[in-house]
Amino acid sequence: MVVRGKRIHDKLVEAAGELFQDFGYASVSIRNIVAKAGVPKGTFYSYFTSKEALASLVAEQQLQAVLTTLPVESSVEFIGSLKEHFVAINRPTQGQAVSPMRLLATFAAEAPALPSVTKKQVAAGFATWSSQLGNLIFKAQMDGQIREGQDPHALADFLINACQGAIIRAKCDRTTESLRAFAQFAPENLLAKRDG
Repeated sequence: MVVRGKRIHDKLVEAAGELFQDFGYASVSIRNIVAKAGVPKGTFYSYFTSKEALASLVAEQQLQAVLTTLPVESSVEFIGSLKEHFVAINRPTQGQAVSPMRLLATFAAEAPALPSVTKKQVAAGFATWSSQLGNLIFKAQMDGQIREGQDPHALADFLINACQGAIIRAKCDRTTESLRAFAQFAPENLLAKRDG
């Protein structure tokens, strides 16, 4: 029974994540979520107290997925690792159809419609991500892997904001060109060490 319960829980989380990333929090109902998950509506309340509680869990999982793909401090090739990080967060997470950055960018874009708890959670997650990325950029500057002279935390914010913009554009244009261009050129052109 525990395994079955876990499967239903996971189906609800995955269904909600897919719907939230495609349509946003405000446009998705509990009825939409249970229909996508293929479970009876009453089952929802056996696992979650509200749509807000489910959205909070989905946001937490996707923020964690973003942070776990950050380059490690000892990364020999920081630019390559940074590119891999941005590619990884724009892909669906393993075994699911949810892209961490796509879901988080959708939540951020519709912030006024989000429950205040989820809005604060997403804002705090972006702040943590920016802080950790800024620290990594600073270390890469000290290691001589990327040019110095730019505020590493401002650069981290810029990269995250540019990534969000690429995601939002990709929601209108279903090709992945804006995401591919961002992952390919942003880290390299913004961070690459300049000779001379």
